[in-house]
This record gives sequence, C-alpha cells and structure tokens, in this order.
Amino acid sequence: RGRGGRSGRRGRAAPPGGDGGEAGEDRRADARSIALDAVCATLEEGAPLDAALAATQLSELKPQRRKFARKLATETLRKLAAVDRAILRAGVKVPNGGRGRLANIIRLGAVQLLVLDTPEYAAVNETTALATRQGFASSKSLVWKAVKTIAERRSELLASMEADGHEDDLPDWLSTALADAYGEASGELQASLQSAPCLDISVRAGEPVTEWAAKLGGKVLAGNTVRLRAGAGDVRVMPGFEQGAWWVQGAAAASAAPLALVNAPRSVIDLCAAPGGKTMQLACALANTGAGTESDETAVRVTAIDSSARRARLLRRNLERLKIEDRVRVKVCDARALDDEDSVGTADAVLLDAPCSATGTLRRHPNIAYQLQPRDVSRLCALQRELLLAAADMTTPESDAVLLYVTCSILPAECEDQVDWFLSENTGWRRQAITPDEAPLAADEALTAQGDLRFLPQHSAASGGLDGIFVARLVRV
Repeated sequence: RGRGGRSGRRGRAAPPGGDGGEAGEDRRADARSIALDAVCATLEEGAPLDAALAATQLSELKPQRRKFARKLATETLRKLAAVDRAILRAGVKVPNGGRGRLANIIRLGAVQLLVLDTPEYAAVNETTALATRQGFASSKSLVWKAVKTIAERRSELLASMEADGHEDDLPDWLSTALADAYGEASGELQASLQSAPCLDISVRAGEPVTEWAAKLGGKVLAGNTVRLRAGAGDVRVMPGFEQGAWWVQGAAAASAAPLALVNAPRSVIDLCAAPGGKTMQLACALANTGAGTESDETAVRVTAIDSSARRARLLRRNLERLKIEDRVRVKVCDARALDDEDSVGTADAVLLDAPCSATGTLRRHPNIAYQLQPRDVSRLCALQRELLLAAADMTTPESDAVLLYVTCSILPAECEDQVDWFLSENTGWRRQAITPDEAPLAADEALTAQGDLRFLPQHSAASGGLDGIFVARLVRV
C-alpha cells in the first residue's frame, strides 16, 4: 500500500466523507501517484514510458511498491483500449472526454480491478485517496462512484473483455497494417501484444550457461540465452551482473549478432550499437578466437558506432563492466556521414541494427502504440535506406563481406521490403539464407521462405513469447 494512500477499512469500500484534506497536502512518493505521473506524461506529453518513470520518485519506493507502480503504469498503457471499452460498458462517464489527470485516475482504478486483480476495497479507496492527493478533492465522490461501479460489475466486464477480439486494442492504422501483412495470423499476433514480456539475459561466451541458469533460477532457451522467472527482481543485484558474466538482452535480439560471424571476420562494425547488447556478443565471441588486443595487428577489431553521445556512454559502461572495453572502439557519429578511412571499406562484416518503429517491442513499451504515426514509419523507412547504403560502403570490396540487417519492427515496410529494395538497387549483393542450425530459437516458426528470421511475439508462446525481431543476412557477390 502506497504511503499517504491509506483510507477506509479492510473489506467493503466506504464512500468518501468530508473534504479529505487540501490538494497537495501529501507529496511523499507513493506508487499510485508515480504510476499516474508516468501515464500522464506518456499519454499527454508523448514521453516514452521508461523515461516518464525515470522522471518520477520511483527509486524512492521500496522494491515491492516500485514493482507495483511500474506494473500499474505499464498495464494501463498496454490495456488502455480494452479498459476504456470496459469503462464505457459500465456506464461510467470519464471527465474531459478521457483526457487529463482526473480521467487517468479513473483508468488506474479500473486497471487495478480488471487487470491487476486488486481487492475492491484497495482499488476503490486508494484511487479515491489518490484523487484527493492530486488536487481533485472536489471530484473524489465522482471518482469513488466510478471505480465502485466498475468493481460491482467486475465479473461482467471481465467476461466482455475476454470475449472481445484484439483488433481494436491498437490504433486503426496499425491494426490494418498488421492485418494486411499477416492475414489470418494477425489476430493471434495482436492478441500476443497484450501479454507481458519475459526477462532474458545473454551469458557471455565462455561462461557456463546452464550453471548460471540454475544459479539465477532461470532456464536456458537457446544458445547463451537464459529466461529468468517472472518477478525475478532487480538484475543489478543478482549474482554475476557486476562481474560481467551476463547482461540483459531479449532472446530474439540475441539471435542476430552471431549470424554476422558466418565468414570468420577479422573486422566488424556494429552500427546504431547502443546500449551494446550485440556489441558485447560480438566482442566476447571474437575474443574467444584467441586474437590479441586492438593494438595487435592481427587482432579482431569491433567498432561500435552510435549517433547519440548519451547512449554511447551507456555502451562504454557496459563494456567496462564486462572488462572488454579494450576490444571495442566506440565512435559517436552519424553513420551516413562517416568518411573515416579506418571504417569505410574496411569491415568484413557490418551489423546494422536500424532505427525503426520498435513495434516488435510493444509488449515492453506499450506507449509506442499511442505515439507512433504513419508519417513516423515513412520517415524511418527513408532513414533505414540511407543507413543500408552507408553500411554497404563500410564493408570490404571482397566477395563474402557480410551486411546483417536487423530491426525490432513487425512492419514489413521496415524489414522485408527494405531488403528487397536494397537488393534491387545493388546487384553486387545477394541474400544468404540463414539455416536452422544457425537459428536454434523458434527456427520452425521464425525462418522465412527467403531465409530471413522473422520473430513474432506469439512465437515460443509456451515459453512466454518473444520480441518481434527481423534479421536478414546479405553478402557481397
């Protein structure tokens, strides 16, 4: 229970009496206020959810309350459309047409009842107290009645939510794009986007994967990927994190980087590299070849390039934690304008993890559905084409140079269509099919007829699903 939010007795929710205190009288950190701040910043100001949460007092909460605040904010955004339909069915009139803090307070109450299974007394009374703390003392009777009505009709509303399809859970343009791309499978895809994601880690090359899985209470999915149990806690305090034995990385994303090493490259460039999961995979894998440090003329070289100085600092910190900073050269620049003779035309392999709509990560970042617009996808597609051409220029002119194209998008316009465009414009390149042996994770579901990897959120459903990731491998003819 969040501090400053205690009201009512255990059991039946009691209607508010009196004025409940003046607005703003309790400004201590509490989980529901933090969740509200994050939801409002995301819906009203367009902030990414992670950034919105980071700007709150989340870190001041105890671990369990911190977990609740994050889950409440995340599930409010993930289930926004479904919960809004339920509120409407309950006959609740949300103030200001569903916009603003007061409307979001009611949404948080509904999410507690319909998604998080919070007890009625807690959801009703604490949401009413939240309204008072947020300066809506004069509207707390309205809030109490709204949330109480939803509580009384909870069984009926849950049944209607279960019966609904998921096509209406996304903006019309995005739902239509997915239906056009995946046909009958789009229903399953859109339903899978409403599920919570799993937490995966990559164990560094050379470390005992099964031992780390046992020590952390997880299970090995494929290769060096371990899936941790739900609610595993703060990874930063888990064994092996500070020692650099592993790092957080989604299972599907971790499948990409090894595919760039097919021709035993001596020089690899990772474009748009931060925060560095794929860079660390490359550096650790290549270090195991026995090559010397970067100062050694025979050493394998990994160059990580990112246009953001802030993100590059995060990448460097991750490399330092793994004690492999001497194996990677980090550069902050726009890859499209790179004319460095040490980079252009020198790489045996280039991994381009292209900026994209990130629609494959909607389970982790549900705010994307409400912030992304078709014009954003068009802009990103143009950028991706420029980066593909720049990446090709960075490879050596010899045959068998590799260009690995990766996105976390589930929109073909950013994935298969971009590869088809590149090959039509650059006849000196061809697709190199990825084989089942190279892709042990969900190969039967993810390998396409063209030899690309197309991971979707519903793949490996029995194990908790995957992020939507696309990988295509191109080689010089």
